Amino acid sequence: MLRLSDYSKKVITLVSGTASAQVISVLMVPVLTRLYSVEEFGILALLMTFVNLWVGFHLFRYEQAFFIVKRKAEQSHLIVETSA
Repeated sequence: MLRLSDYSKKVITLVSGTASAQVISVLMVPVLTRLYSVEEFGILALLMTFVNLWVGFHLFRYEQAFFIVKRKAEQSHLIVETSA
């Protein structure tokens, strides 16, 4: 029987979550195209571009990561370490 390492399990969790989010987005496109016009999608794209640029410059840092830990002591240590 194949045993996965702790790192492999975390990678699989991350990849499967990202893939499922992408699948949901693709499946919702036909619904959204019936509700909104092309012009409204263009306005949304423009707005999202400006928001993403503003957030990138405003935060000036990488995205905060969420860690899965087994003990509470490790969790509190990571929270203190990442907020500093």
